[in-house]
Amino acid sequence: MLIQLCVFLLLCAASEAKRSDWQEDEDGGDGSVQTAEGRTVLKLGVKHSINLTAIPDKLQPGSIFDERLLQQNQHLIWYQIPKWLAGKWQREQETTVFSYDYESRQSDRQKHRFTSRQTADFGVQKDKAGNIWHCNLASAGVSDRGSYRSIALVRLQEPLQVSADQLTLKEVFTVVNVAKETNVIMESYSLESLTRYKPISDGNVETSMSMKIYNADGSAKKLQENVAYDRRIGPMDVVDKYKGKDVRADFEQFLLEGNQGGPAP
Repeated sequence: MLIQLCVFLLLCAASEAKRSDWQEDEDGGDGSVQTAEGRTVLKLGVKHSINLTAIPDKLQPGSIFDERLLQQNQHLIWYQIPKWLAGKWQREQETTVFSYDYESRQSDRQKHRFTSRQTADFGVQKDKAGNIWHCNLASAGVSDRGSYRSIALVRLQEPLQVSADQLTLKEVFTVVNVAKETNVIMESYSLESLTRYKPISDGNVETSMSMKIYNADGSAKKLQENVAYDRRIGPMDVVDKYKGKDVRADFEQFLLEGNQGGPAP
């Protein structure tokens, strides 16, 4: 589901990249990000939060990670997506077009291309009218980093702008790096992602991602904006069950409460 793509992207953005992984373009940044009063504004006018709330004590460095957090069933937030976004998508590479370090106040507008092979699914259910609906099914994502695990816990996912020619999502994660041997939290921080999907041709989408990293106390740490071009490789798969959760029943209740008819047969 969508979490599989976003967590991967955000964890990569937060990690220090090896220089051998980068290919540098000489033409510099494209000016797609403007900063003002500590906020970041994309061309579409969406703003990052200046600060976020501090991470709870139980997820601060030194605490023992509670594995039960990975098993929690979160409330499904349903939202309609454009039909052109429904299906399975594949990505091969990304380009970082802007980064900013709030501690050093250093910015980088030189473009850096790097390999980023991944897939993502959009579309979970259909209603009787044929509209496509999506929700974030997973409450967490885990990335193996060798001696430790990077665990991203979903705090928020909501659509900011939905139209015939674009979809913009806001997602907030708490990320903890947990030592495998001791299960002790080594590091924790928050991530806020603003992602815009825009079709450029049938079966091809431009994805613009602005990712802001926050320290455990909620203060801004780093900002990065990436651009990728994704290709549809398969149709949408309707999901009725997910890890024991009755997704279709939840969707039916959502439609009933909103007087939006019923799901597709």
